[in-house]
Amino acid sequence: MAATLTLLHGPEVGQLTRKFTFGIVLEDNYPKDGETLDLSSFVSGAVGVLPTSVRTERFAGYETSYIPGTSIANGKLMVFASPGTQFTAGAYSAALLALTDARVIVELPK
Repeated sequence: MAATLTLLHGPEVGQLTRKFTFGIVLEDNYPKDGETLDLSSFVSGAVGVLPTSVRTERFAGYETSYIPGTSIANGKLMVFASPGTQFTAGAYSAALLALTDARVIVELPK
């Protein structure tokens, strides 16, 4: 596993969604086609539910994009080296490996 998630806050229950904030630490290498984010162990009662929104914060200036999977256990977080250019499979940059306060914010339907 090249990314470790830690639940920092949540769920914050709104009128239509539940919001979770995770810390993320990147390790080892960036996998081809992005990091798999398995949220299933953190979010009870989410079988068959996909996030309505996933965003990142504090990613050392790198752009990211979330691609939903077929379940809450297999969505992909893609990291871009520059606009429109995904990281290639291989070692993360030193800046990404040094992240200590990066966040992934996930919203799920209620």
